[in-house]
Amino acid sequence: MNIDVVVAGLCAEDLVPPAILQRVMDHPRFLDDIRRYVVMEDNDLFRATESCLRNLERLGVEIEYALGPDVRLRHVLVPELWERFRPGARDTLRRISTSLAEHDSDPDRVSFWRRSSLWSAEREACLCAAAIRLREDIARMAAADIRALVEQTRFAIAGSQVAQKWSPDYSLYEPGFTFRLVPVVAWRLLRKEGREVR
Repeated sequence: MNIDVVVAGLCAEDLVPPAILQRVMDHPRFLDDIRRYVVMEDNDLFRATESCLRNLERLGVEIEYALGPDVRLRHVLVPELWERFRPGARDTLRRISTSLAEHDSDPDRVSFWRRSSLWSAEREACLCAAAIRLREDIARMAAADIRALVEQTRFAIAGSQVAQKWSPDYSLYEPGFTFRLVPVVAWRLLRKEGREVR
């Protein structure tokens, strides 16, 4: 058996919850997709991450305010995983999918948003609160050690709403990102640090 397939299987078993793995319809293809990420050089894996983030379905504002598992994967955890490989990558990746962390609630600045017919004080208050929560989560994960960061990534994968819409092995960006690419990035970081995956 090809060693890369074995590594892909270990990666999947270690970071994708068993309940999600049970929903995979085509296990050989699923493992082959993971294997393709496993064998990539860091630069290629980073470009694949950027590509996925650019092509993911945009999350609704109400979901973004809640900072659910999918929002955390896209805006906090994956950028932070990459930050550990490449200092400076965190902001680059996060800005692909959101600018919420940079939201400025200065009441003296008349922004395009405030001139919009969609603006309301209540909506702006929600936006400000969401920006604060996101910045706090980013700061917590930036201070977390690798083990805690990977555990948070596992929890987010397990709680992802993507699993309710598609099988983990569907050829779409959402399941590809959540169940195939993200586990490889997290697993690679653990291996780079010389830590046991389990």
